Amino acid sequence: MANIDIITRNFFKMMRSGALNEYVELEPMSAFKWNRLIEIVETQDVISVASRAIKNQQYENTFNMPQALREKVHKLASEASGESIHLEMTSSILNKKLTKIHTLERKAEDYSKESLDLFNIIIANCQAMLNNGTSTRLIIQLGNYIRIKGEKVDYAKVDKWLKEMQMLKVAQLVGSILITNFAFKAEEVPFVKKVDQKAALVMRQCIMERKAEKHNRGITYFEYAPLENASILIGRLKTRLDTIEE
Repeated sequence: MANIDIITRNFFKMMRSGALNEYVELEPMSAFKWNRLIEIVETQDVISVASRAIKNQQYENTFNMPQALREKVHKLASEASGESIHLEMTSSILNKKLTKIHTLERKAEDYSKESLDLFNIIIANCQAMLNNGTSTRLIIQLGNYIRIKGEKVDYAKVDKWLKEMQMLKVAQLVGSILITNFAFKAEEVPFVKKVDQKAALVMRQCIMERKAEKHNRGITYFEYAPLENASILIGRLKTRLDTIEE
């Protein structure tokens, strides 16, 4: 990670400290760069993670974030809403498959709540990536869940469900981000069969973009999930046509 700029390096370190409780030492920066980092944190909707990281780092001699900025982050974190996941595919076909997977698993004799929860977080990540671009908050939520409850997950079930949802390829990219950017070991992310070489670049580009610049992601990732992406593009086209008619 030495070949990327200091703001990006500290962003990933902050996420690892605040979300995964890893011991990482943040590098000293100017007040201007700390402010830029917190702007990225706000844009990526991970202010609560940043607040926890600041608390973890506060007694480190090299941690030189301005006190006023620390207080601002803690205040924003206290006002932030809790994390929630809403799953609804754009494709009606995939939406029916998703409902079926949930229904059958909850009725199964070997029902695994942890497996279904992890599957839901992966799908939420896939939805975000295809619609608006990578969600740092959801990537971190995925990594945190794997670290805490990963040993209870039946990954054979997860793989089967991802295949049914035609989300295997995009799930590989999502999981690869944990390996390339958050220092996860490959064995910690069993649903990733081969690390996607685009993962590091995708995540780095994501954190440097503003929310207003995130659009047309369906075109960018079309090869990863053709059916869902086709539905997304058709929906956008319909919206534009409706706007023109008005």
